[in-house]
Amino acid sequence: MSRSTFYLHFPDKSELVTRLAEEDLQDWRQVAEPVLADPRADRDACERIVREIITGWRGHAAVARGLSS
Repeated sequence: MSRSTFYLHFPDKSELVTRLAEEDLQDWRQVAEPVLADPRADRDACERIVREIITGWRGHAAVARGLSS
């Protein structure tokens, strides 16, 4: 993506990071809230939540690397 295209959508890198963090948080909530609200949820259910969240973070790894450079 060219610099000019980037700035059509985001005022700066911090806005992009904020947007990505909001999306990650929304994804995390969709995965975690139903399980955490279930009083019968066990350790396996919690482990599934963690695995799904990590998988999501790995999906954004290239973007994170690009932001840090």
